Amino acid sequence: MNPLRLLIVTPRYWPLADEMERGLATLAESLLDYGVGSTVLTAAWGPDWPRQVVHREVPVYRIPHPPQGGWHTLRFLRRVTRWLRDHRGEFDVVYVANLRNEAYATVGTLLKTHVPVVLRGGEHDAAWQQQARFGKRIMARCQQADAITVSTRRTAHSLTEAGYDATRIHEIPWGVPVPPIRSSATRIDARQTLAMVNHDLTANDVTPIAVCVTRLDDVSALRPLFKAWKTIAGRWPGAKLWLIGDGPRRHAIYEAIVDYGLHRDCFMPGSFDELGDVFQAADLCIAAHQSVAETPALLQAMAAGLPIIASATDANRELLAENVQGLLVPHPDSAALAAAISNLLETPHLTAQMSAAARLAATNGHSPTTAADLHRRLFERLATEKRNRS
Repeated sequence: MNPLRLLIVTPRYWPLADEMERGLATLAESLLDYGVGSTVLTAAWGPDWPRQVVHREVPVYRIPHPPQGGWHTLRFLRRVTRWLRDHRGEFDVVYVANLRNEAYATVGTLLKTHVPVVLRGGEHDAAWQQQARFGKRIMARCQQADAITVSTRRTAHSLTEAGYDATRIHEIPWGVPVPPIRSSATRIDARQTLAMVNHDLTANDVTPIAVCVTRLDDVSALRPLFKAWKTIAGRWPGAKLWLIGDGPRRHAIYEAIVDYGLHRDCFMPGSFDELGDVFQAADLCIAAHQSVAETPALLQAMAAGLPIIASATDANRELLAENVQGLLVPHPDSAALAAAISNLLETPHLTAQMSAAARLAATNGHSPTTAADLHRRLFERLATEKRNRS
């Protein structure tokens, strides 16, 4: 059998490196070890962005008019459809990073061809389809995909509850790279490296640092964290909160930081293609409004040995045991969040125990090699079945 040729369709990709994009990049890189060649089709989010680049040995094609709503989204999807029609003979499988607009266009374009389409379902996709203007139509089209992959049983359950065929849903957690074990030496070295890259990340050897990796698109979701950090900054002068990520509400979030008087304590250095040094430099990771199992960056933080403070949701309880890999707090309870942060900063022995437990939980169930192999097996089976039917 010839090497499998995979096309990944996603609205966002490097350098806009958020949760899904990091997971896809790690997958594409890991699939190379199995002889699977990946190509990425995405949007050009800036007028000066080149239309073709190579990222981690993977060709990336960018289409103008990013999907920013309304007419922009329609134009983008039409260009995606045209590109798929022109290049459909170059790929054996197409993998779409959501169950939304891009999935609708891709499934519709390739439905009657020999190319199977696999969709990646997220925790909130089923709810989005129920609420979006054309959500029911998009759901009906997504249900015609050859397969859907999900990270957790909870996401699979939400899709079957919405009417998706359970036999087409495959639970394949994200794979995360395993960094070196954190130590005092790696912590100091990482802080020195980051300070040379970005002055905002300057910190001495003893400064407490918390990191929150998030898309900057919701001010209200981050306000409890800012309110909690106001308390932390009062107890530990000089303690730093790093918000890693980017998004359309970046300026509004910075204004909120200023309103809380945290402009010297909270920093937004942007997105990082590689988060290894960030996690080595930090002391803890805060995921106050996110699902850890759905977020490759947070799994990588655990693999690096960072204790996690996360919202006390059922999804997070599937991966994080209270007082084992981290602490769970109700969202948006800023007082509880401040108490959890203080607890970890005040008890180094507890932090060390959670660090080891977090690393073990992440590395045991989220190997990049295993994730790549499970994807490869699924892709090859679907490609063979659909080719034989054709």
